[in-house]
Amino acid sequence: MKTTASAILAVFCVILISACGEKEPQEIVAGKSPGVSAPDTVQTEQKDAASPAPQAQPDSAPEPWTPEEDEAHDPMPVESPSSGAQSVAAEKRAAPSEVVPFPAGVDPFGKLSPPVVPELSPEDPRTDVLRLGPEVPPEAGEKYLPFPPEDKVVRAEKPTLPPLQVVRHSPDKEVDLVAAVTASFNLPMVPLASLPELDKASAPLQISPEVPGRFVWMGTSTVAFEPEGQRMPFARKFTASVAVGTKSAAGVELGEPYSWSFETPRPRVVSASPGHGQEGVDVDSTIRLTFNADVDPAKVSEHVSLKSEAGQLISLTVVLPAPIKKPAHNLVDRGEQQVRHSRTVEFRPDAPLPVATKFTIITAKELTCAEGPLPAAREQQFKFVTY
Repeated sequence: MKTTASAILAVFCVILISACGEKEPQEIVAGKSPGVSAPDTVQTEQKDAASPAPQAQPDSAPEPWTPEEDEAHDPMPVESPSSGAQSVAAEKRAAPSEVVPFPAGVDPFGKLSPPVVPELSPEDPRTDVLRLGPEVPPEAGEKYLPFPPEDKVVRAEKPTLPPLQVVRHSPDKEVDLVAAVTASFNLPMVPLASLPELDKASAPLQISPEVPGRFVWMGTSTVAFEPEGQRMPFARKFTASVAVGTKSAAGVELGEPYSWSFETPRPRVVSASPGHGQEGVDVDSTIRLTFNADVDPAKVSEHVSLKSEAGQLISLTVVLPAPIKKPAHNLVDRGEQQVRHSRTVEFRPDAPLPVATKFTIITAKELTCAEGPLPAAREQQFKFVTY
């Protein structure tokens, strides 16, 4: 019986000691384990009283924060046998309030040893650890380029220029008014430059017969001749040409000469007084003819006549224009005044015209003007009736 009682008492003591070892002293003191019996609490308090009191630590800066401390500040810690010790450590260490950098010039990793790279002999089987598989074949249309690319400068080939040609020109054949003579080439003839520089460049275009004017470049491939007076002289046949051997800006030569001809308007009457079909004309009226170009009154009188309906030729006398005594103030009016003075011719019949008679003013086709030698080439007639 004594042996059985002793064994039972020993088992009870082991169970009691085990139960006391699983409980955390802090939780028992704080009252967070209501299931613990009063004897256990007394024993724990006695045990804490027997343990030496912790010494006061001097005031010092908080310890640096480390990532491992996140568990101590977890609001919902995971219960474990060692959670009590972590709670005590967390209470002693406050959360970091700021990040303290290393002092200037201090390398925190300067005292670390460099990494040790093992060196293996070629005979060591561990050196053959990378085994490459077969290369992937290229897809259709895929092209592999070497890397790094070859440092090779590819120079562009010098372009082959076509032969130099005149592709356009103006004017052509018979025209009403020629303000400029132009020729355009298929290649640049002068470099890009300012207008004053282009004015100094020579022009490959030639005009025959020569007239006062100037050559200008309209871009790099078109040259133009601008005559004085804003138009080419009337009643003339001109020939424009570009000589063989003319070179472009790139040095390409013109293989054969290029030329064309054109005519300016021939002389003709643009206004007559009395007008064509006019009736009730005074028998003492003068006849006034205005031409499209400057004329010489003496030469005009050789090709102007006045005939009656019966075919009778009426004798006429040229009235020379009086000099302009008072020029117009306006530039345009002064120009028109000068034009009328140089292009108008007046005739006066030597005797009064018969009354109620039809007359015809005739300008012959041989009529010429003062600007050029070409004749009118056609006859003009103006009819009127006296009162």
